[in-house]
Amino acid sequence: MMSWLARLQDLLSRGEDVVLVTMATVKGSAPREAGTRMLVSAEQSALTIGGGHLEYKALEIARQMLQQDRNRHEQQFSLGASLGQCCGGAVKLLFERLHGEQSWLTDAVKLDQTGQSGVLVLPLDADANSQRLLFDESGCLLVGPATLQQELSEKLITAVQQTVESRQDYGVEVITDAQGRQHRFLIDLIQPPAMQVYLFGAGHVGQALVQILGMQPCRIHWVETRDNQFPAETADNVLKLTTDTPEAEIAAAASGSYFLVMTHDHELDLRLSAEILKRDDFAYFGLIGSNTKRKRFEHRLLQRGYQAAQLSRMICPIGIDGIDSKLPAAIALAVSAQLLQIEQARPQMLQPDIKIYQRA
Repeated sequence: MMSWLARLQDLLSRGEDVVLVTMATVKGSAPREAGTRMLVSAEQSALTIGGGHLEYKALEIARQMLQQDRNRHEQQFSLGASLGQCCGGAVKLLFERLHGEQSWLTDAVKLDQTGQSGVLVLPLDADANSQRLLFDESGCLLVGPATLQQELSEKLITAVQQTVESRQDYGVEVITDAQGRQHRFLIDLIQPPAMQVYLFGAGHVGQALVQILGMQPCRIHWVETRDNQFPAETADNVLKLTTDTPEAEIAAAASGSYFLVMTHDHELDLRLSAEILKRDDFAYFGLIGSNTKRKRFEHRLLQRGYQAAQLSRMICPIGIDGIDSKLPAAIALAVSAQLLQIEQARPQMLQPDIKIYQRA
Protein backbone atom coordinates (compact mmCIF):
# COMPACT_ATOMS: atom_id res chain seq x y z
CA MET A 1 0.00 0.00 0.00
CA MET A 2 1.58 3.26 -1.14
CA SER A 3 1.08 6.15 1.29
CA TRP A 4 -0.66 9.31 0.14
CA LEU A 5 2.72 11.04 0.38
CA ALA A 6 4.40 8.64 -2.07
CA ARG A 7 1.41 8.70 -4.43
CA LEU A 8 1.40 12.49 -4.45
CA GLN A 9 5.14 12.59 -5.15
CA ASP A 10 4.68 10.09 -7.99
CA LEU A 11 1.98 12.20 -9.67
CA LEU A 12 3.92 15.45 -9.26
CA SER A 13 7.06 13.85 -10.69
CA ARG A 14 5.20 13.38 -13.97
CA GLY A 15 4.79 17.13 -14.31
CA GLU A 16 1.08 17.13 -13.50
CA ASP A 17 -0.76 19.66 -11.38
CA VAL A 18 -2.48 17.80 -8.55
CA VAL A 19 -5.22 18.84 -6.14
CA LEU A 20 -4.79 17.25 -2.73
CA VAL A 21 -8.23 16.83 -1.15
CA THR A 22 -8.19 16.35 2.63
CA MET A 23 -11.12 15.52 4.88
CA ALA A 24 -10.12 18.23 7.34
CA THR A 25 -12.81 17.87 9.99
CA VAL A 26 -15.63 15.38 10.62
CA LYS A 27 -18.72 15.82 12.78
CA GLY A 28 -21.06 12.90 13.32
CA SER A 29 -21.32 10.02 10.87
CA ALA A 30 -19.21 10.22 7.69
CA PRO A 31 -17.97 7.74 5.07
CA ARG A 32 -14.31 8.19 6.08
CA GLU A 33 -12.37 9.56 9.05
CA ALA A 34 -10.69 12.94 9.31
CA GLY A 35 -7.29 12.96 7.62
CA THR A 36 -8.45 10.87 4.64
CA ARG A 37 -6.95 12.01 1.33
CA MET A 38 -7.79 11.96 -2.35
CA LEU A 39 -5.51 13.08 -5.19
CA VAL A 40 -6.97 14.61 -8.33
CA SER A 41 -5.22 15.50 -11.60
CA ALA A 42 -6.73 16.53 -14.91
CA GLU A 43 -6.97 12.95 -16.15
CA GLN A 44 -7.12 10.71 -13.09
CA SER A 45 -7.72 10.41 -9.37
CA ALA A 46 -6.15 8.27 -6.67
CA LEU A 47 -7.33 7.21 -3.21
CA THR A 48 -10.86 7.93 -1.99
CA ILE A 49 -12.70 10.05 0.56
CA GLY A 50 -15.59 7.59 0.68
CA GLY A 51 -17.26 7.61 -2.70
CA GLY A 52 -20.82 8.69 -3.35
CA HIS A 53 -21.96 12.21 -4.19
CA LEU A 54 -19.50 13.78 -1.75
CA GLU A 55 -16.60 12.40 -3.75
CA TYR A 56 -18.29 13.38 -7.01
CA LYS A 57 -18.59 17.00 -5.81
CA ALA A 58 -15.00 16.97 -4.54
CA LEU A 59 -13.75 15.77 -7.94
CA GLU A 60 -15.77 18.51 -9.64
CA ILE A 61 -14.35 21.24 -7.37
CA ALA A 62 -10.80 19.91 -7.71
CA ARG A 63 -10.95 19.92 -11.52
CA GLN A 64 -12.42 23.43 -11.50
CA MET A 65 -9.43 24.51 -9.41
CA LEU A 66 -7.06 23.00 -11.97
CA GLN A 67 -8.80 24.93 -14.75
CA GLN A 68 -9.07 28.22 -12.83
CA ASP A 69 -5.58 28.16 -11.35
CA ARG A 70 -6.80 28.43 -7.73
CA ASN A 71 -4.42 27.25 -5.01
CA ARG A 72 -6.55 26.62 -1.95
CA HIS A 73 -10.20 26.20 -1.04
CA GLU A 74 -12.19 24.99 2.00
CA GLN A 75 -15.80 23.87 1.86
CA GLN A 76 -18.28 22.43 4.37
CA PHE A 77 -20.65 19.62 3.33
CA SER A 78 -23.71 18.31 5.17
CA LEU A 79 -24.09 14.61 4.45
CA GLY A 80 -27.85 14.66 4.08
CA ALA A 81 -30.52 14.46 1.43
CA SER A 82 -29.31 17.62 -0.36
CA LEU A 83 -26.06 15.81 -1.16
CA GLY A 84 -27.75 12.51 -1.93
CA GLN A 85 -26.18 10.84 1.11
CA CYS A 86 -27.68 9.60 4.35
CA CYS A 87 -24.71 9.55 6.74
CA GLY A 88 -26.18 12.46 8.68
CA GLY A 89 -22.87 14.07 9.64
CA ALA A 90 -20.88 16.97 8.27
CA VAL A 91 -17.37 17.28 6.88
CA LYS A 92 -15.07 20.09 5.85
CA LEU A 93 -12.86 19.42 2.84
CA LEU A 94 -9.59 21.21 2.18
CA PHE A 95 -8.47 21.50 -1.45
CA GLU A 96 -4.82 22.31 -2.26
CA ARG A 97 -3.43 22.69 -5.75
CA LEU A 98 0.21 21.56 -5.98
CA HIS A 99 2.75 21.62 -8.77
CA GLY A 100 6.36 20.60 -9.21
CA GLU A 101 8.83 19.47 -6.60
CA GLN A 102 7.81 20.12 -2.99
CA SER A 103 10.70 20.16 -0.55
CA TRP A 104 8.47 19.17 2.37
CA LEU A 105 7.11 16.23 0.37
CA THR A 106 10.54 14.93 -0.66
CA ASP A 107 11.74 14.82 2.96
CA ALA A 108 8.41 13.52 4.30
CA VAL A 109 8.50 10.59 1.86
CA LYS A 110 12.04 9.76 3.00
CA LEU A 111 10.89 9.66 6.63
CA ASP A 112 7.87 7.54 5.72
CA GLN A 113 9.83 5.02 3.65
CA THR A 114 12.57 4.60 6.26
CA GLY A 115 10.08 4.07 9.11
CA GLN A 116 10.93 7.31 10.91
CA SER A 117 8.44 9.64 12.56
CA GLY A 118 7.89 13.29 11.79
CA VAL A 119 5.16 15.92 11.82
CA LEU A 120 3.83 17.97 8.90
CA VAL A 121 2.22 21.33 9.70
CA LEU A 122 0.20 23.47 7.27
CA PRO A 123 -0.75 27.04 8.33
CA LEU A 124 -4.41 27.19 7.27
CA ASP A 125 -4.96 30.92 7.73
CA ALA A 126 -1.78 32.09 6.01
CA ASP A 127 -1.34 32.91 2.35
CA ALA A 128 -2.77 30.24 0.04
CA ASN A 129 0.71 29.68 -1.37
CA SER A 130 2.18 28.83 2.05
CA GLN A 131 4.00 25.50 2.24
CA ARG A 132 3.98 22.86 4.92
CA LEU A 133 6.56 22.80 7.68
CA LEU A 134 8.22 19.48 8.50
CA PHE A 135 9.41 18.73 12.03
CA ASP A 136 11.24 15.73 13.42
CA GLU A 137 10.01 13.84 16.50
CA SER A 138 11.65 16.30 18.90
CA GLY A 139 10.04 19.35 17.32
CA CYS A 140 13.12 20.47 15.37
CA LEU A 141 12.21 22.21 12.09
CA LEU A 142 13.54 20.22 9.13
CA VAL A 143 11.84 21.94 6.19
CA GLY A 144 10.00 25.23 5.86
CA PRO A 145 10.47 28.95 6.45
CA ALA A 146 10.85 29.81 10.13
CA THR A 147 8.77 33.00 9.74
CA LEU A 148 6.29 32.53 12.57
CA GLN A 149 6.50 34.99 15.44
CA GLN A 150 8.42 33.49 18.36
CA GLU A 151 5.41 33.01 20.64
CA LEU A 152 3.45 31.15 17.96
CA SER A 153 6.51 29.12 17.03
CA GLU A 154 7.03 27.97 20.63
CA LYS A 155 3.38 26.94 21.01
CA LEU A 156 3.44 25.17 17.68
CA ILE A 157 6.54 23.19 18.67
CA THR A 158 4.75 22.18 21.89
CA ALA A 159 1.77 21.02 19.80
CA VAL A 160 4.09 19.02 17.54
CA GLN A 161 5.75 17.32 20.50
CA GLN A 162 2.38 16.48 22.04
CA THR A 163 1.22 15.04 18.72
CA VAL A 164 4.23 12.70 18.70
CA GLU A 165 3.67 11.69 22.33
CA SER A 166 -0.06 10.99 21.90
CA ARG A 167 0.46 9.28 18.49
CA GLN A 168 -2.67 11.08 17.29
CA ASP A 169 -2.07 11.05 13.58
CA TYR A 170 -4.19 13.97 12.45
CA GLY A 171 -5.84 17.09 13.81
CA VAL A 172 -6.48 20.81 13.48
CA GLU A 173 -4.66 22.90 16.06
CA VAL A 174 -5.90 26.37 17.02
CA ILE A 175 -3.28 28.58 18.68
CA THR A 176 -4.04 32.00 20.16
CA ASP A 177 -1.33 34.66 20.04
CA ALA A 178 -0.65 37.45 22.55
CA GLN A 179 -3.08 39.78 20.74
CA GLY A 180 -5.91 37.26 21.04
CA ARG A 181 -5.85 36.30 17.37
CA GLN A 182 -6.43 32.65 16.53
CA HIS A 183 -4.27 30.76 14.03
CA ARG A 184 -5.24 27.36 12.63
CA PHE A 185 -2.70 24.68 11.77
CA LEU A 186 -3.35 21.32 10.14
CA ILE A 187 -1.07 18.76 11.79
CA ASP A 188 -0.15 15.34 10.36
CA LEU A 189 1.90 12.73 12.15
CA ILE A 190 4.12 10.64 9.88
CA GLN A 191 4.75 7.34 11.60
CA PRO A 192 5.38 3.69 10.70
CA PRO A 193 2.22 1.58 10.47
CA ALA A 194 1.18 0.32 13.89
CA MET A 195 0.42 -3.09 12.40
CA GLN A 196 3.67 -5.00 11.75
CA VAL A 197 3.02 -8.40 10.16
CA TYR A 198 5.69 -11.12 9.97
CA LEU A 199 4.69 -13.72 7.39
CA PHE A 200 6.81 -16.86 7.08
CA GLY A 201 6.28 -18.73 3.82
CA ALA A 202 5.74 -17.67 0.20
CA GLY A 203 3.47 -20.47 -0.93
CA HIS A 204 0.04 -20.09 -2.53
CA VAL A 205 -1.71 -18.92 0.64
CA GLY A 206 1.13 -16.59 1.56
CA GLN A 207 1.05 -14.96 -1.85
CA ALA A 208 -2.74 -14.56 -1.74
CA LEU A 209 -2.50 -13.08 1.75
CA VAL A 210 0.13 -10.54 0.73
CA GLN A 211 -2.09 -9.35 -2.12
CA ILE A 212 -4.84 -8.49 0.37
CA LEU A 213 -2.66 -7.11 3.16
CA GLY A 214 -0.78 -5.08 0.57
CA MET A 215 -3.88 -2.88 0.39
CA GLN A 216 -4.05 -2.37 4.17
CA PRO A 217 -2.22 0.15 6.38
CA CYS A 218 0.40 -2.26 7.66
CA ARG A 219 4.03 -3.24 7.11
CA ILE A 220 4.55 -6.85 5.92
CA HIS A 221 7.86 -8.58 6.63
CA TRP A 222 7.72 -11.53 4.23
CA VAL A 223 10.28 -14.19 5.12
CA GLU A 224 11.24 -17.26 3.07
CA THR A 225 14.12 -19.76 3.27
CA ARG A 226 13.94 -20.85 -0.38
CA ASP A 227 15.36 -18.85 -3.26
CA ASN A 228 13.18 -17.50 -6.06
CA GLN A 229 9.87 -17.97 -4.28
CA PHE A 230 8.73 -14.35 -4.15
CA PRO A 231 6.74 -12.77 -6.99
CA ALA A 232 8.61 -10.11 -8.96
CA GLU A 233 6.25 -7.32 -7.92
CA THR A 234 4.62 -6.64 -4.56
CA ALA A 235 2.94 -3.71 -2.85
CA ASP A 236 5.07 -0.92 -1.43
CA ASN A 237 4.41 -1.99 2.17
CA VAL A 238 6.02 -5.42 1.66
CA LEU A 239 9.62 -6.12 2.70
CA LYS A 240 10.88 -9.41 1.21
CA LEU A 241 13.68 -11.39 2.86
CA THR A 242 15.26 -14.71 1.87
CA THR A 243 17.28 -16.09 4.79
CA ASP A 244 18.65 -19.30 6.32
CA THR A 245 17.91 -17.96 9.81
CA PRO A 246 14.24 -16.90 9.88
CA GLU A 247 14.24 -17.21 13.69
CA ALA A 248 16.34 -14.05 13.82
CA GLU A 249 13.43 -12.08 12.35
CA ILE A 250 11.23 -13.21 15.23
CA ALA A 251 13.77 -12.04 17.77
CA ALA A 252 14.10 -8.65 16.03
CA ALA A 253 10.36 -7.98 15.73
CA ALA A 254 8.85 -5.16 17.72
CA SER A 255 6.45 -5.71 20.60
CA GLY A 256 2.87 -6.06 19.44
CA SER A 257 3.77 -7.65 16.10
CA TYR A 258 1.62 -10.14 14.20
CA PHE A 259 3.14 -13.52 13.27
CA LEU A 260 1.88 -15.93 10.62
CA VAL A 261 3.64 -19.25 10.01
CA MET A 262 2.82 -21.07 6.78
CA THR A 263 6.04 -22.49 5.36
CA HIS A 264 6.54 -25.55 3.15
CA ASP A 265 8.12 -27.56 6.00
CA HIS A 266 6.35 -28.74 9.18
CA GLU A 267 9.62 -28.98 11.08
CA LEU A 268 10.40 -25.38 10.20
CA ASP A 269 6.88 -24.42 11.25
CA LEU A 270 7.52 -26.07 14.61
CA ARG A 271 10.83 -24.26 15.11
CA LEU A 272 9.29 -20.92 14.28
CA SER A 273 6.29 -21.59 16.51
CA ALA A 274 8.59 -22.38 19.43
CA GLU A 275 10.47 -19.09 18.94
CA ILE A 276 7.29 -17.04 18.69
CA LEU A 277 5.77 -18.62 21.80
CA LYS A 278 8.85 -17.65 23.82
CA ARG A 279 7.61 -14.08 23.46
CA ASP A 280 4.65 -12.89 25.50
CA ASP A 281 4.27 -9.56 23.72
CA PHE A 282 2.86 -10.48 20.30
CA ALA A 283 -0.57 -9.31 19.17
CA TYR A 284 -1.29 -12.45 17.17
CA PHE A 285 0.30 -15.76 16.27
CA GLY A 286 -1.37 -17.85 13.60
CA LEU A 287 -0.20 -21.26 12.37
CA ILE A 288 -1.67 -22.64 9.17
CA GLY A 289 -3.02 -26.16 9.50
CA SER A 290 -5.76 -28.40 10.84
CA ASN A 291 -6.80 -29.30 14.36
CA THR A 292 -4.72 -32.46 13.95
CA LYS A 293 -1.61 -30.39 13.23
CA ARG A 294 -2.36 -28.25 16.25
CA LYS A 295 -2.59 -31.28 18.54
CA ARG A 296 0.71 -32.67 17.24
CA PHE A 297 2.45 -29.35 17.75
CA GLU A 298 0.98 -28.91 21.21
CA HIS A 299 2.19 -32.39 22.22
CA ARG A 300 5.74 -31.71 21.03
CA LEU A 301 5.88 -28.22 22.53
CA LEU A 302 4.60 -29.45 25.91
CA GLN A 303 7.43 -31.99 25.85
CA ARG A 304 9.85 -29.10 25.37
CA GLY A 305 8.58 -27.37 28.48
CA TYR A 306 6.04 -24.94 27.07
CA GLN A 307 2.99 -24.28 29.23
CA ALA A 308 -0.67 -24.69 28.29
CA ALA A 309 -1.24 -20.95 28.75
CA GLN A 310 1.44 -20.23 26.14
CA LEU A 311 -0.04 -22.73 23.70
CA SER A 312 -3.51 -21.23 24.10
CA ARG A 313 -2.27 -18.10 22.34
CA MET A 314 -1.46 -20.05 19.18
CA ILE A 315 -4.26 -19.70 16.61
CA CYS A 316 -4.60 -22.90 14.59
CA PRO A 317 -6.58 -23.33 12.38
CA ILE A 318 -6.36 -19.69 11.28
CA GLY A 319 -9.06 -17.39 9.95
CA ILE A 320 -12.48 -16.24 11.09
CA ASP A 321 -15.22 -18.79 11.72
CA GLY A 322 -17.66 -19.65 8.97
CA ILE A 323 -15.23 -19.80 6.03
CA ASP A 324 -14.28 -23.43 5.46
CA SER A 325 -12.95 -23.27 1.90
CA LYS A 326 -9.41 -24.50 1.34
CA LEU A 327 -8.85 -22.26 -1.67
CA PRO A 328 -5.81 -20.00 -1.04
CA ALA A 329 -7.78 -16.85 -1.80
CA ALA A 330 -10.56 -17.82 0.62
CA ILE A 331 -8.07 -18.68 3.38
CA ALA A 332 -6.33 -15.37 2.77
CA LEU A 333 -9.61 -13.46 3.08
CA ALA A 334 -10.50 -15.26 6.31
CA VAL A 335 -7.08 -14.61 7.82
CA SER A 336 -7.02 -10.96 6.74
CA ALA A 337 -10.40 -10.43 8.37
CA GLN A 338 -9.13 -12.05 11.57
CA LEU A 339 -6.08 -9.80 11.70
CA LEU A 340 -8.15 -6.68 11.11
CA GLN A 341 -10.62 -7.69 13.82
CA ILE A 342 -7.80 -8.12 16.32
CA GLU A 343 -6.12 -4.87 15.31
CA GLN A 344 -9.35 -2.92 15.66
CA ALA A 345 -9.98 -4.41 19.10
CA ARG A 346 -6.60 -3.31 20.46
CA PRO A 347 -7.39 -0.20 22.56
CA GLN A 348 -3.93 1.34 22.24
CA MET A 349 -4.12 1.17 18.46
CA LEU A 350 -7.59 2.61 17.95
CA GLN A 351 -7.77 5.85 16.02
CA PRO A 352 -8.69 8.64 18.44
CA ASP A 353 -11.62 10.95 17.85
CA ILE A 354 -10.42 13.97 15.93
CA LYS A 355 -11.04 17.14 17.90
CA ILE A 356 -10.18 20.77 17.34
CA TYR A 357 -7.83 21.79 20.14
CA GLN A 358 -7.76 25.30 21.54
CA ARG A 359 -4.31 26.30 22.77
CA ALA A 360 -4.36 29.67 24.56
